[in-house]
Amino acid sequence: MPLATVATFPVKLTWLASVACSGKRTWGVTIDDILSEVSRACARERARGKRVVFTHGAFDIVHSGHIHFLERAASFGDVLVVGLHLDQHIRAYKGDSRPVLSLTERLTVVSALRVVDHVLPCPGADAVSVIRMLTPDVYVKDDRVDVHGSVEARAMEEQEGEVVIVPYTWGVSTSLLVKRLLRIVSE
Repeated sequence: MPLATVATFPVKLTWLASVACSGKRTWGVTIDDILSEVSRACARERARGKRVVFTHGAFDIVHSGHIHFLERAASFGDVLVVGLHLDQHIRAYKGDSRPVLSLTERLTVVSALRVVDHVLPCPGADAVSVIRMLTPDVYVKDDRVDVHGSVEARAMEEQEGEVVIVPYTWGVSTSLLVKRLLRIVSE
């Protein structure tokens, strides 16, 4: 798991992100501090000739579709950074019953996946600020939306990065999983 040094001792970056996202200012850590730390880690990797790949999403109740997507995303480079949308942005997009898992829980789950090198919160409704800060070599999204017209794609073009679209795994989603669980519970 990635480590960050805050004050004079190492702590898990995922924990720091959880603290920052909870609104607490333990040791003065903020979401911007986490973004800065991951940005420095990515710069070090690029200096070693590594390609940094970035993607983002809700990743609520991680399932096989997420795993297939993240494995595909990781295949386009050497370092995979995953941004997770804040709970309030997911609620605004998917409704009041989502996310099922809090940002803290999602940070913990996604950071434990072997293909993920860094996971961080995306502070905005989109990922432009994260893209500008990390300057990834590759931005990966699935084909459910027109990525090329997105603000994230424009940010990648501004920094001469590559935009890759991978096929979505149809028939597997958190929404379908939630519906299936509710059916089971109601039986």
